[in-house]
Amino acid sequence: MTAIMTAAHTPSDPRQRRIWDMIAEPKTVTVLMTALYASVLVLGVYTLIDPSHSRVIMSILLITGGVLGMVAAPVGQWWIERAGLIGVVTAWAMHLLTVIHIAPPDGAWQILTTVWAIGLCITRWLRTSGLPADPRRRRQGQ
Repeated sequence: MTAIMTAAHTPSDPRQRRIWDMIAEPKTVTVLMTALYASVLVLGVYTLIDPSHSRVIMSILLITGGVLGMVAAPVGQWWIERAGLIGVVTAWAMHLLTVIHIAPPDGAWQILTTVWAIGLCITRWLRTSGLPADPRRRRQGQ
């Protein structure tokens, strides 16, 4: 079943195939994470349109984290991706503290979604910790 799914999702054009082969395994997770880093980058740029003072710092952290993640995730450079995760988690933590302090009417929603986003970033950190800098090498002990 896996071979059938892989064959169905493998590009036939040689140029596309070369790009697809460069993406670190598991490819679906890598592509999804790259898209999520792109959304963080867009959020950072969007936040710069009309920022408060604290939002400028959060925007810079989101933009930096998004760029580092988008560059690092596809090729499996997890040490760079983890640097991006630090920026993203710091921005989300700043947002969480702001929401807790201000407590808008939808504060519970914002608090829980922010905690969820931070949890996903921490999960990604834990999944990539211990991975070698070179994605072609195996983890120690495997």
